[in-house]
Amino acid sequence: MRFNLKPVLAVLFMATSASIMTTSVQAQDDETLIGHISNGFESPGAAMPMPAKGGNTDLSDEDIENVLAYLRKEFGK
Repeated sequence: MRFNLKPVLAVLFMATSASIMTTSVQAQDDETLIGHISNGFESPGAAMPMPAKGGNTDLSDEDIENVLAYLRKEFGK
């Protein structure tokens, strides 16, 4: 898997700093998580919502799929 790392750093930072790969998140299907990354999401009790595409409107659908694949690989499903 090859992709430009620079455009996805914001999403990776938001995802990992927000503990996205908690057990409840790991149990969600890829379609749901791609929706959260693409459209933004506010977890109950969160200090602030994750903006759509981590605030980086330049992210492509392929970038988002690669972010999720990376998170699944590193943190498991």
